[in-house]
Amino acid sequence: MKVVDLKTFFEKIEHDWTKDREALETICKFTKTRVNDHAEEFQFTAGSEQTFFMKALAEHVGAKNFFEIGTGRGTACYAISLLPTIEKIVTIDIIPFEKKYDTAINFKPAHVSNKDLYDFIPFKEKQKISFKGREGLREELELGEGKYDLCFIDGNHSDPRIIVEDYYYCSKLLKEDGIIVFDDYHPQKFAVKSVVDRIASKNDDGLKFYLSINSGHLFPGATAAKDYGMVIVTKRDLGF
Repeated sequence: MKVVDLKTFFEKIEHDWTKDREALETICKFTKTRVNDHAEEFQFTAGSEQTFFMKALAEHVGAKNFFEIGTGRGTACYAISLLPTIEKIVTIDIIPFEKKYDTAINFKPAHVSNKDLYDFIPFKEKQKISFKGREGLREELELGEGKYDLCFIDGNHSDPRIIVEDYYYCSKLLKEDGIIVFDDYHPQKFAVKSVVDRIASKNDDGLKFYLSINSGHLFPGATAAKDYGMVIVTKRDLGF
């Protein structure tokens, strides 16, 4: 598996991540913070790099269609929707779109639904996004295979069976030269690494595996990651 840190990744694809800062600050303010009584104003913290990475990757490969398992608060979808090349986004989550839950907005406690967050996001490009429950996996497969340029697996991190199932659906929905991204590939935490390593060891399809090390490489808040991050799986040569 080829390893690349986030700044080197940006250099290799000639991407200026700072051009996204203002828009992604708006998105992350609503969707990427945790409660912090000491935060007086918004600031990017370690972990926010994921958003910049996903948008840059989608832009680099000219993605038109994006599929995600594990909506969270919709951060990646909102970011990628801003790309003019993107035509369609489908995101899957076990939490219903209109179900309220405890979270944070700009580091302050909030009890909202993803529908509420959607209404707060000020960018019209959000209309490209379709929010679906877990049943949406089979629905998407019934609509046809091989239609997505980029798939992001960011759902259950602890159950290998579910992670494998998510990979199965994404591999079916992916175009021949498309890209699958796994979040939270970590040597101690989660079950993602064991699943990805198993896929890599049984690789009969000419797949390439890239580990992008992101957290703490742009923003403060934790020690910069050295051996964990996000794994790209693709048949394409991405040039880094």
